[in-house]
Amino acid sequence: LFKIFVQNTLVVGLNRYLMETRMGKHIKLSRVFAPYHKGNILHIIWVIFCYNMVIILWSLTIFGGIIKAYEYMFVPFILAENPNVSFKEAKKLSSEMTNGYKWKMCLIQLSIIHIYMLRQILLINYAISIPVSSSLKTEIYFTLRGMHLDNELFTERSFDGLPYLEQDPNIRDNEKEYELKDFVEKGHVESEYHLKDYIMMFFAFAFVGWIWEEVLTLITEHMLVNRGTLHGPWLPIYGSGGLIIVLLLNRFKKSPKKVFFYGVILCGVLEYLTSFALDYFYNSSYWDYKEMFLNINGRICLAGLIAFGLGGLAGVYLVGPKIKDLMKRMSIKRQNIIAYTLAALFIIDIISVILFGFNKGSGVGGDIYRIIFFINYL
Repeated sequence: LFKIFVQNTLVVGLNRYLMETRMGKHIKLSRVFAPYHKGNILHIIWVIFCYNMVIILWSLTIFGGIIKAYEYMFVPFILAENPNVSFKEAKKLSSEMTNGYKWKMCLIQLSIIHIYMLRQILLINYAISIPVSSSLKTEIYFTLRGMHLDNELFTERSFDGLPYLEQDPNIRDNEKEYELKDFVEKGHVESEYHLKDYIMMFFAFAFVGWIWEEVLTLITEHMLVNRGTLHGPWLPIYGSGGLIIVLLLNRFKKSPKKVFFYGVILCGVLEYLTSFALDYFYNSSYWDYKEMFLNINGRICLAGLIAFGLGGLAGVYLVGPKIKDLMKRMSIKRQNIIAYTLAALFIIDIISVILFGFNKGSGVGGDIYRIIFFINYL
């Protein structure tokens, strides 16, 4: 269900980001949410669901599945450009665009078969294979789109021009006007952060979470224990939760009440689902709030939710702006060194867990098979 209704749907946002990145240099990461305006999200879920069901059914015929995979390849791209398009319209337009070009599209992808094979290697998949293959599909889409510019379903006239590398260098990204605006309503503000800001925020929240757990363990168990499934001084669940808060709630910055309320909801759902998945799939309990006031199945409790809400306020109004200010004071070179070093150490930590098992600190499981869930969660 997660794959059908969430993961596959997010591909539309990724396609939108790739399409705009092709046309400009400084594209905000928040543009992945551009297609999901109020009233569009359910429609996008439905169209992508229909698209995937059609591909699955055609795959039962084997060769028919291969042909239809190329024929309908651009449905998620068309939806990313025009979120109001119906599945029937997107399917028809994709068929028209690929008519007579399916074999050439296949040959182009076969020319980088070695890149696709890297999808079987953990981490390399996300670092190389997916970016290259997704960018290739984007370029093919724009090539064939250029042959059907008169179609009224293509709503972004900014996509009709030259790609970034061929544009007039005097044209700035902020001068581009897209039909699909950021999801910003009255009283809301859009995110002002960039990718490296988010990377630093992830590690900041992950480190603060680790310190928090260390202090709690010292108070309750009177001993120092390296908390978390990883070996380094970071807890990914705190990093992910903090990052989600800033990424999704920064637009509500003018309303502290909304930031607090939505922070409680987001982090509460994240904590509950993580606890449920660990318990259901691996019979493992990393925390238990059954003795806490107003708890739900021992997975979340009122005190924890309030802490999450306060953490959300700190993330949006304190941590985020401070990191942004700190990054501005650094040179680009220093930013890159810090961000890439932290990312490399984090990846090494994950690899060490895969090879040697989980950190066996207090309250932490040690079975290697749990890495399957952990990697999927990341």
